[in-house]
Amino acid sequence: MASRLSTHMTKSLEGLLSRLAAVTQPRESSADLVDLSSAENLLVRDQVREICINAVQDHLTTDALSQLPSFGGDVDTRTALASFFSGYFRPASTVSFDQIVLTAGAGSCVEALVYSFCDEGDSVLIPGPYWFGFEPYINLRPKVNIVTANPQSYAHHATDLLATLRATYAATENPQRIKAVILCNPHNPFSQCYPENILRSCMSFCQEFNLHFISDELYALAEINPTKEQRSKFVSALSLASDPNDHDGLIDPSLVHVVWSASKLFGLSGFRIGCLVSQANPRVRAAVSLLTYSNTSSLSAIALKALLSSLDLSSLINVSSQRLTDSYSRFVELFEERGIDYLPANSGLFVFAKLGKKATNAEEEAIFFEKLKFGGVMVSPGRFYIGLSTEFGWARITVAVPLEIVEVALERLKRCLE
Repeated sequence: MASRLSTHMTKSLEGLLSRLAAVTQPRESSADLVDLSSAENLLVRDQVREICINAVQDHLTTDALSQLPSFGGDVDTRTALASFFSGYFRPASTVSFDQIVLTAGAGSCVEALVYSFCDEGDSVLIPGPYWFGFEPYINLRPKVNIVTANPQSYAHHATDLLATLRATYAATENPQRIKAVILCNPHNPFSQCYPENILRSCMSFCQEFNLHFISDELYALAEINPTKEQRSKFVSALSLASDPNDHDGLIDPSLVHVVWSASKLFGLSGFRIGCLVSQANPRVRAAVSLLTYSNTSSLSAIALKALLSSLDLSSLINVSSQRLTDSYSRFVELFEERGIDYLPANSGLFVFAKLGKKATNAEEEAIFFEKLKFGGVMVSPGRFYIGLSTEFGWARITVAVPLEIVEVALERLKRCLE
């Protein structure tokens, strides 16, 4: 039977499905398997669920059953988001609702931005390692390429960022076709925030080459606060971009765009609601509004507005942070006890560690991760994140799970590491 797919979709399937298959693993539903591979925050689910249920009960009017009428998304939800960003992200200038566009999650927002900035065959520059899910969002509909700027080592990925960007840009065959830099801050999979001076240097780089600066701040405020050492705290691009009316600052503010979603901080991945904040580029906001028109569910908008307006918001964020810290600290104890290299985390849902410390090639790495799964623990192999081809045995381990699950996982890891 003929597939009857379009030529461009047939080519996309051939190119992307094989790549995605190489960097994904099937989800296991076995009750005997502890899944630490997903990017889900399970730590405040009960509190968030209660707020969402009450919000739907109180605010699900007959009007809410209709399509959201506002260009850019529900005004009340955007107003709640503006207050949230102004209160928690320390912007250089106050965020207003009309500078925000609602989207169906952060990925949808990135796709719309890339489509808006790039022509078919253009490229975006992304420091590696990065979330492999960027590929379908950037390659499939926009038909844009990803140029990966990989550091020389994982440990120095932040301090080497500017040099890595410059070297990669200069080595690209057609650098004039690079239209944007996408920076994940806090980083996925490292769960580390970029220091302010590094962010400034990255913005200056974008200004120099007239590149859009897309700051993916999906993991913002999911803070991990270990007591052993102090590391860089989260600094939003909103706090570094100059006033929209000031064009003499670090970077032309019309080049700065922040992406955020409720999926990680609040564990709302299934609600598919996120947003763009672009304070000084109304044409970009209009483009993204058109590309994502009516994509956001009114139910998701009601729930997010209730969360951001809740009197318990600050407490909810603090509780999530404390639980992340507690879980993370237990994993670190094991790593240090067993001499396992890891990257210290300060914001995010993961810790990146070289669990397979004896693996010296891809085959040995694959055998090790199969051994872990057989032992009852599934993690996300580091190779899924388009990182260094010379590094083996690294894994992204989700710590945003209750302590009772952490303890089970740790016991199984100990047995597998014997």
